Amino acid sequence: MSQDGASPESASPRRPAWPVGAVLFALALALAMAGYAADVASKSRGIADTILIVPAAAIGIVALLAAIAEDVAAARRTTLDDAKVREEARQTRASLAFMALLVAYVAAIPHAGFDAATFVFLAASLALQGERRPLVLIGFAALVTAPVVWIFVALLSVRLPTLLF
Repeated sequence: MSQDGASPESASPRRPAWPVGAVLFALALALAMAGYAADVASKSRGIADTILIVPAAAIGIVALLAAIAEDVAAARRTTLDDAKVREEARQTRASLAFMALLVAYVAAIPHAGFDAATFVFLAASLALQGERRPLVLIGFAALVTAPVVWIFVALLSVRLPTLLF
């Protein structure tokens, strides 16, 4: 107990006893598999149509439920200190920032062009991961963007909105 009467455990940020995101994602996948298998079974003309789909979906659902049980059990066995909690929070913020950057990249392509949006996205991604040297940021983004744009536009004849090429 500390001087203010609170236990040391109550001073650290609370976290659920089980991994909420992983469990919800696995349940969503299991529901999607079950829905797909049910749809195939309802529209099939016979056993030949369902012979691979339904058993594969059942195996997938069982595997996902086992993974959920293992994740929950592992989370309950794990105790986190404050440093780990802060590191997990930092990683979560970085992941959310990258997702926002990806959404901005996709939204910018029609307006800025695939080439310019890709260049900025790659440089910003590196900066988000901790790279601070401008030469590395610009050099990497240019060395990756130029061949990718050239491959899509010149070799594959993909019509892309571009700013420079």
